[in-house]
Amino acid sequence: MADIQMSGIATGIDTSTIVQQLITVEGRKKANLQVQKMAFETQQTALSGVETTLGSLVSSAGALSNADTLVAFSVNSSDTDKVTLTAAEDANPGSHSIEVDQLATGETWIQDVSTFDHKTDYVGEGSFIYSYNNQEVTITTAANETTLQDFVNLINNGQSNPGVTASLLNQGGKYHLMLSGQETGEDYRISVNSTSTEVWTADAAWTLASNGTSNALTSTKLIELSQFGAASLSGSEVIEITGTDRYGHAITQVDLDLTSYTTVDHLLQEIEDSFGGNVKARLDSGKIVVTDTAPGASSLSVALAFNAHGSLATLTVPTMAVSKEGGATSANLTSLESSSFIRTQNAQNSRIKVDGYPTGAAVSEEQTVIVTTGSVTGGTYNLTYKGRTTANIAWNADAAAIQAALEALDSVAAGDITVTGATDITGGDLLFTFDDTLGDVPLVTIDDSALTGTGSPGVTISQSVQGVNPWITRNSNIISDAISGVTLTIYEETDENTPVSVSLSRNTSAVSSKVEALVGSYNKLLADLKSKTEYDTATKKMGSLSNDLAVSFVKTQMRDAFSGIIEGFVDTEDNYVQASDIGISFDGEGMMKFDKSIFSDAIKEDYKGVLELLGATKSGNSESDTVSFYDSSDKYTSAGVFHVKVKVQDLGLGNVITEAYIKGESDTTWRAATWSGSLITGASEFDENGNPEWPENGLQLSVDLSLAGEFGYVTPVEVRVKQGMTGILEDLLKNATSVGGRFDISKESLEAKMTRMDERITDEESRLERLQTRLTQKYSRLEATIARLQQQLSVVNAYF
Repeated sequence: MADIQMSGIATGIDTSTIVQQLITVEGRKKANLQVQKMAFETQQTALSGVETTLGSLVSSAGALSNADTLVAFSVNSSDTDKVTLTAAEDANPGSHSIEVDQLATGETWIQDVSTFDHKTDYVGEGSFIYSYNNQEVTITTAANETTLQDFVNLINNGQSNPGVTASLLNQGGKYHLMLSGQETGEDYRISVNSTSTEVWTADAAWTLASNGTSNALTSTKLIELSQFGAASLSGSEVIEITGTDRYGHAITQVDLDLTSYTTVDHLLQEIEDSFGGNVKARLDSGKIVVTDTAPGASSLSVALAFNAHGSLATLTVPTMAVSKEGGATSANLTSLESSSFIRTQNAQNSRIKVDGYPTGAAVSEEQTVIVTTGSVTGGTYNLTYKGRTTANIAWNADAAAIQAALEALDSVAAGDITVTGATDITGGDLLFTFDDTLGDVPLVTIDDSALTGTGSPGVTISQSVQGVNPWITRNSNIISDAISGVTLTIYEETDENTPVSVSLSRNTSAVSSKVEALVGSYNKLLADLKSKTEYDTATKKMGSLSNDLAVSFVKTQMRDAFSGIIEGFVDTEDNYVQASDIGISFDGEGMMKFDKSIFSDAIKEDYKGVLELLGATKSGNSESDTVSFYDSSDKYTSAGVFHVKVKVQDLGLGNVITEAYIKGESDTTWRAATWSGSLITGASEFDENGNPEWPENGLQLSVDLSLAGEFGYVTPVEVRVKQGMTGILEDLLKNATSVGGRFDISKESLEAKMTRMDERITDEESRLERLQTRLTQKYSRLEATIARLQQQLSVVNAYF
């Protein structure tokens, strides 16, 4: 019998290949999913590239978005070894001549007589008192613990150190303590004191009305204080300054007029002037602090009072009281006695003239000594000048002896003061004449308590001629307030009649270069957007980001910042109101073009106008003198034209605002504004997303309350708020790329799609793995079955 055959079936079948081929066929879905994921990855990469290019445009726009910082100057000095200069945005073009008569210097004191052989020698136990800028510090040492080097460290590392550097100088085999001021100028004198100095401090701090927890600053206007209350000032209000000098003599009362412009600094200066320059007034954490300029026991007293003179204004002035008694603490560190120190460099101010100003000749100050009560027949007296007090002077000492006593002070150089007139203080015409280079000097004070005679003798020293030094004087060699917007740095005195010439010219090329950079960044971004969103004729495909909403938004909206008349600009008021006015335009492809010749002509004609069109920062103006622009929020206020109406009435407490309304130029509905004093603030509501409900959010207007009436009710007051083109562009792009912005949404959407795609691919891989397992098992069983059949056929064939 012939063999039985099963055609095509044998145990040698490659079932593995069959399974793999079946899995490959089944894997087409996975491959499609992977292709889709690759498309998402391509979009992600493309979106990241757009963000990078967009970031360059944001930077270019930011470089132009603030008109104040756009102002650039080229500066020149005819002698940079003597004077250099820098210019800020508020400078003005022009040239100036600078004369330098004297440089500012810092003060240095050295212990002339020293007992220290080594830095590690102990200084002993006791107290050391020094002051700087009229701020006193006491250093306390311990016996057999504090070395000379430790003492230096105590000064340098002390939290209350007002600005003194201590060091050690090795000279003649001894170590000498040296104290150097860190600042230059007459305000920064050092004093090594034998006793403590009297200090008077206010019992309460002045705070800001706008924020009751914030302390006032020296620049704070008194009407801005929490302690001030009034609808308006009548013009009669004053702060009265009274007190006694360090020797108990009553000062002449001084009344400081309180106006809407009076600041805390005005009061501090008036206090110092009231005491003849013999006290230092400062503000410390909102509290007024008055310090005697001379150490030792003092009868100083300071009092402030507010007098409204019948007006309704109120001002709570602080009560001044002694916070540190003069002479209460003595310096008893014998190894560092105050008498062992000498001044090796005097603190002095710089002196300059700008364009020959100040003019006129120097005037010597004159101070007259007069016996004002009783008659003097015996005893002694002391004179104090610039914080230093003479030894006892006999009641009948002549002019030469008095001058010698004054010149013995370290605060007086030979020739500073000439004493002439009567043979002694009883003559009635004893005169102190100061060198004309010293200008207006502090009043010499007299301690007449030890004089004897009849009728309680008392002596007064008063200014008969105020000294004038015809120079601009400053503490520093860096002077920023002599020429508006210009900082001068002086290095050497100028030669007589040979001033240094300095000049400033507007650097228009710097602005032009920034505009060119903006144009380049804009066009680069636009080209990138086009390539990634539009149809490619070569590949016959749309760009990878053609459906991305964030990219489409930027592409279609970024030109709007330069389209039409810019918000807040009016062609009847502004020379330039649209991009084309300054040479910026667009071609048929939407690419930005820049005509440098148009720009150059425009910036030469109206420099400020060009900068405003580019980078006005919500600056504003009003057509009304009564209702004026005060401030706006760069973040919340919309640029544009606003209409305003305000009612001011006299309700018996002076003129006050009773109604205020604001609306946008095209709005039909007026919205109520809020007000405080003379300041109006636009509606400040926000929506659920934190965006302003109304365009006037953050807009503030100031009202002149000297007039009562209705303003803007017949014809609305027009207020304009401007934002430059580049600022509009910068805001648009920053909002799109900010956290939670359009680009964040696009990226999150892509990431979510890729995550879902990964999950689907993972699921498909699991399905294929299960399918492969089933097929493998199926074919394995088939192999086994075929093998059994072949064995059976072999047996059958063996019998036939």
